[in-house]
Amino acid sequence: MIKNKSRGDNSIFFFGLISVLIIIGFWVFTYYDLKDLSKEDRGTFGDMFGGVNALFSGLALVGIIITILLQREDLKSQREELKLTREEFRKQSYSMEIQNFESAFFKLITLHNQIVSELDIQLRKSIGTYLQGLRNEGPVTLVTVKGRDVFELLYKDLMDSLSKYSNSPDQGYRFFYESNNKELSHYFRNLYRVYKYLDMEGNITQIDFEESETKEAQENWEKKRDLDVQKQKYKYASIIRAQLSDYELIIIFYNCISELGLKFKPFIEKYAVLKNLPKHLVIEEHLNLYDTRAYGVADR
Repeated sequence: MIKNKSRGDNSIFFFGLISVLIIIGFWVFTYYDLKDLSKEDRGTFGDMFGGVNALFSGLALVGIIITILLQREDLKSQREELKLTREEFRKQSYSMEIQNFESAFFKLITLHNQIVSELDIQLRKSIGTYLQGLRNEGPVTLVTVKGRDVFELLYKDLMDSLSKYSNSPDQGYRFFYESNNKELSHYFRNLYRVYKYLDMEGNITQIDFEESETKEAQENWEKKRDLDVQKQKYKYASIIRAQLSDYELIIIFYNCISELGLKFKPFIEKYAVLKNLPKHLVIEEHLNLYDTRAYGVADR
């Protein structure tokens, strides 16, 4: 390619040099041919070429117009290429953003599942109660419950606490949490972090920026973009929701109507975390403590 380009440049240079030499040759020839003539004869001779001058001037103008049209086509082609390049760059940028976001997002979900799998509670098989600082003389038969099965046992403990404080679900949950914070504190900190990361870093969309002439058109574009972002976030939120068991959802339900979960509750409602909640396992009057979005009523 470089060799061909060099040959092309040499041809243009050679053609230009020949043209200049021919023009100079004609000028020298005309000078020597007309220098011995009188002024009147020179004027008459020059008038003979007036039409030729007009012709060449017209041709020069046509040449300029053609050059402008060719340049216009070149600029149009360049704009098309820039548009395609910009579109390709935007797609690559979007793919990279998605890849970076998903990498961190799925690591957080993996960590969440790891935390759940490491949960364990020791159970007294004979009477079915938790060993909380057990001091008992003599042999005891113990069973260790692990993973998501822990939440079923916690649910029974939670219902007992809520029955003791039937007029205050917040107080009932706090009493329950004080006995089980060892199992639940790390769980809720990480789960809240997953939703917070999604909410803050998931603002990724394929809809490119459009600078509109009217305020109404600009507002429509912003609404379209926000809707696309929200759909993306909701898609990822549904992946988190799929990880949660029924009894996990119940514990989350009561955690977020207490003072302990005030920061978490907006995410519960925004991303319909309680969509799969087994409502028959919670106290009915407590369901009204959440916005209906939490149950997926405003599902997208």
